[in-house]
Amino acid sequence: MYALLPRPSLAPAAGTLALLVASLACAPAAHAQQTPSREPTTREYAREIQKQMKQVEEPDCTNRQIVRLFKSWVGVVLIALVVVPLVIPFKVAIWFLSRMTATTDPEKLALSDPWACAHLARQKANGEAPPAEGP
Repeated sequence: MYALLPRPSLAPAAGTLALLVASLACAPAAHAQQTPSREPTTREYAREIQKQMKQVEEPDCTNRQIVRLFKSWVGVVLIALVVVPLVIPFKVAIWFLSRMTATTDPEKLALSDPWACAHLARQKANGEAPPAEGP
């Protein structure tokens, strides 16, 4: 008995090949992006922004008010971004330093209070001894 071997079918391979050829033919050509020769400077960015702002201001009066408001807020934001990171650590450092150098001596603390100072002065003038501290 002879076994019949199945004939290899070219249809699945031909379909896959046709799909591959169609996708390659229809795909757009990929182009490499051209990198600029150098990075633009901050001054060039500022000039570009100024140029764009003037273009927006010219045609319409309502845009002029919006642009002026935007310019004023940009200044406030820039000041906040520069000042806040400098002020907050400074304030924390001053607070920490004052906490570390604060006195814990009760007599020195009492001398900073005007009422306690006056009371101690009266006691010394009358010849009375200050109250004894607890055990």
